[in-house]
Amino acid sequence: MSSKPLIAIAVTGASILLLTAGAVGGKVLFPPSTGEQQTAKAAPSPPVVLASNAETRDVVRSRSVAMAQVAEKQPMLDEIDWASIEPPLRRPLRTEAEIGEEFVADAQSQASSAPAPGSAEPFVGFAGARDAKSISAANLGEIVIVTAKILDVRPSFSETAPTTLQISADPELYAIYYPAQAAGIESGHGAPKAGQMVTVRGPLTEYREKLQIKAVTDSDMVIEGTGRTVKSVEAEMAAAASAEQKKAMEVFHADPRTTRLGNLRASLGKDVLIAGYVANLRNPTSERAPYILTLQEPTGSTQVVFWSDMAEGIDKALLKEGTPLMIAGSVDEYRNQLQVKLRDANSIALVKAPK
Repeated sequence: MSSKPLIAIAVTGASILLLTAGAVGGKVLFPPSTGEQQTAKAAPSPPVVLASNAETRDVVRSRSVAMAQVAEKQPMLDEIDWASIEPPLRRPLRTEAEIGEEFVADAQSQASSAPAPGSAEPFVGFAGARDAKSISAANLGEIVIVTAKILDVRPSFSETAPTTLQISADPELYAIYYPAQAAGIESGHGAPKAGQMVTVRGPLTEYREKLQIKAVTDSDMVIEGTGRTVKSVEAEMAAAASAEQKKAMEVFHADPRTTRLGNLRASLGKDVLIAGYVANLRNPTSERAPYILTLQEPTGSTQVVFWSDMAEGIDKALLKEGTPLMIAGSVDEYRNQLQVKLRDANSIALVKAPK
């Protein structure tokens, strides 16, 4: 006879026991329900000790008969008190109709959450935009770019008063534009509303101890829901240039020796040759402060800085808004913002059409 333990499954009432040779009891694999416990008490079964394979077969056969007898006394499915059974067993089976209804509901839910064909694209701000919370009084006088949600709106109340958009509570920061720019910025939609997104670029100023970003032109601010986008604004600026100038700009940017404004970070500390359209020019705020020329093109924008001694040799007609310029200088970083230092007065020129 084999020395390996003999294993059998026995049933006491409706409980199932795991029996091993030499054991005086068994491990309950599936505890009986309340009704089964009553049946088990009425007909208790003594522990079984298995001595041989033959006896194992006899026990299994006799217990099978007992199981069948117990099963005859169990209620049918429609007679079971489902409320007395602990979850999840008391959950009835779903009908085909219920499954079909759930399938339809899931499909409708997915359809409603999916973006509709031809729906508006997500709002995109100007390249190089910073978090409004990173702006502080230390940035006064700089050209800053911010994309944020409008928290509050104070419409213009006169021909000279600006429309003021609060875009940050801490620090308290505002974006402003004047009535002369309203037609372009609002595009006939009226003053913006709280909750809309806005992207703005311009010099950081202070008014009554509150920080403000001033949109110098209507191309310096785009508001969600007006139909204008950053791409359309850039297209408007490019369209303002003559066909000849646009061709010249394309040829210039195709030259591998040039650097696009959106890729200046990779050229930090190096000399570059760049081109773009003049967005605005800020005069020095003190004797030691530089001129700040904002240059932009489809891939990005940057500030070109030069000082008074160099400005004397530059043709002022080149610095007008919308003028396409090519500039040579070195990429530097000032207060976490990239800028290009003009090499000399001869390093700035009008982009000319190729011959």
